[in-house]
Amino acid sequence: MNTSHLIKFLEETNLSPEQFAAKVGIAGMTIRRWMEKPNNPIPSFYEGALQQALLKMVLDNQIKEDNFLLQKLFSKPSELTQRAAIKSLGFPDNMGTDLINQEEEVLMGLSQIGSKVQKREKVDAEGSRINTYKSKGKDWSERITTLTQLIKSKKISVLDKYPAYGALFYLIVIFDLIPDTLPLFGLLDDFLILGFAVNYYKKTKSTSS
Repeated sequence: MNTSHLIKFLEETNLSPEQFAAKVGIAGMTIRRWMEKPNNPIPSFYEGALQQALLKMVLDNQIKEDNFLLQKLFSKPSELTQRAAIKSLGFPDNMGTDLINQEEEVLMGLSQIGSKVQKREKVDAEGSRINTYKSKGKDWSERITTLTQLIKSKKISVLDKYPAYGALFYLIVIFDLIPDTLPLFGLLDDFLILGFAVNYYKKTKSTSS
């Protein structure tokens, strides 16, 4: 990421350097100094804070998910982008990026995501987009159908729907632990997280019956 990307971002969002700096947690003068030297790389020390600020702006509906700077930052997996995604989505800070052995931590994060009204509203509004993932195979279709039926059910409370909402939100959000654009492996995390959520409800049902 370099200063020309940041300049373009500020122009498109009409944010002043001071306004964006406040979101990042640095001084506005620092942003202005960077802008004086277009095409210079932004110090890597600040990259994590910049990524988290951008992700928070998406989650708060202040910028769109197709923003060019987000696309650039999250087009390739890296430790920084993965940590920024973990923190911004609400997963536990100590969670690693290898999801297979972290089902409990993932479910905690999904419940945190699903607890946010804006995220639930986004899932409700993106039903058609969510359904497009069913075409990826029978298992995809079954998991998505199960979770969408759960969030529409009048038999369970909103609180109990949080993990389902969290998993479906994770499916459609632009930034996650493995970028969806990555060939072959880009949707593995989405598929795994959908499975964790479905298994949670299967276990809940079996223990309550």
